[in-house]
Amino acid sequence: MPKKDVDFSEADFKKEVNKILKSMDVPLDPDGNYPEEVKELWPAIQSKLGKKLLAKNWRVWTTMWTNVIGPTYVSAAKEAAKYAGVKYKGEIGAFAKKYHRDHGLQLCKTLTETDLQRVQDQIVDNWGIGEKAFEKKFQDDYIGSEARLKTIYRSEHARAISEGTLEVGQEVGHQYKQWWCAEDERSCEICMAHHEEVVPMDEAFSGGFAIPQDSHPSCRCVLITLEESDLSDDQKARMASRDPISLDDLDPTFQNSPWKSNEAFRQVLNYKCPEGSHGPGFSCGGEGPAEKSDIKSLKNQTSKKISINPKLNDTALEKIGKQYDSATMGSSRQDMRLNRMAKLVGFDGKPKIVSEVELEQYTKENKLDIMYRGVSSSEHAEQFKTGEYWAGKGLNGNGTYAAYGSEGKSLAKKYAPSEMGDITFDDCIIKMCMTKDAKIINYDDLISKIPKVLKMFPKAKTYIGSDEGKIATILGYDAIRLPPEDNDAYKEGSWGNVIILNRSKVMVVK
Repeated sequence: MPKKDVDFSEADFKKEVNKILKSMDVPLDPDGNYPEEVKELWPAIQSKLGKKLLAKNWRVWTTMWTNVIGPTYVSAAKEAAKYAGVKYKGEIGAFAKKYHRDHGLQLCKTLTETDLQRVQDQIVDNWGIGEKAFEKKFQDDYIGSEARLKTIYRSEHARAISEGTLEVGQEVGHQYKQWWCAEDERSCEICMAHHEEVVPMDEAFSGGFAIPQDSHPSCRCVLITLEESDLSDDQKARMASRDPISLDDLDPTFQNSPWKSNEAFRQVLNYKCPEGSHGPGFSCGGEGPAEKSDIKSLKNQTSKKISINPKLNDTALEKIGKQYDSATMGSSRQDMRLNRMAKLVGFDGKPKIVSEVELEQYTKENKLDIMYRGVSSSEHAEQFKTGEYWAGKGLNGNGTYAAYGSEGKSLAKKYAPSEMGDITFDDCIIKMCMTKDAKIINYDDLISKIPKVLKMFPKAKTYIGSDEGKIATILGYDAIRLPPEDNDAYKEGSWGNVIILNRSKVMVVK
């Protein structure tokens, strides 16, 4: 999206900043143990620091918008329009420009107010270093922190998909919106409680949320819009018996927000899902370790055309879903629905076994990543190479995870056992690569396609949910590539994950 289409003029921005600053009031916590000097100076600190924080938050928002959020919004809106049979030209650009301006300013105000609250938390311990030194330390150490940027990016990326879909749904006259959750071990209690809920476009979901992303940061649920004819009799009956919640009845603090977000959105930097709500070993993206977010390098490469494997049609997937019910899925260590889907389309084929020299030469010639996977036993390593197909479960989608990057092998070792007798690390670490003809989709691009894919499967969508592994398999992709990440445990390099779906598109060291 061209930058000129989304930027404010300097004069316009100053006017909006002044309006926000005049309306912003973050009083000191009455229970806080603040020095008298701080109590006297706080109004001046809030005014001076608030202006700088607001400007810095706007730069963060604009950088994210230009590289990722804007193209994601436009892509989601175009997909929704295409499904509705409407061809827009300039309208979507106008929607995007308005969203960038209105939501961006509200987001920056909310972030700045939260920042000022955090300033209060740090004042008592750091005020002695001097006002200027404290101001610089807070802006440098907190505002630009990796964890903060990553949290904002994750939340806003998913929000842009929902907002773009919702905007077009309203324009084409759809009367209802529906919440879709994966309903797997990675889903929190809030999202699972709202799965499949349908409400009128001008009302909030039962939890007081206008869209899924209002429920908590890093929510990856999907919003779709519906016509009257899309609703079942059961859905109509449930809506008739519910107590409607008008968007105008939500927190008045957010009446000027595009979708009138609730108080949960204010906690975007503080939120943690209830302990254990995601199942053992899983957590939402908002509470992970500090992760470097190289925002300027993020690009949108969303494919314009969506095609699906004809073997994975609506009837076939509904049959698979009923065969492996929720109880079976919950008790199994693997995703049996994905396993069956893989076998239908030949993704369960064996990988090509090569020598280590052959693999390294192949990856070098074709500029491919070498990947590593750590398993708990040499038998499991052998199963991947020559045994039955296994569809694992994972945080960013189901499938087989392998790590790439300078610290990929180090990460894989964390999943392999220590040396025991004749068994060593190398016996339990699989070294491999994808073949040069493998179809691999970037994770962010896949996420933007989920709403339309679910629309194409009215009978099976309940069983598909929003699992990235199943969606990618339906679309014919052999693997999903997750972006590289920096983790505190790997100071010297980075690693990323590839989720393997088609084992026959893998070369593995014997």
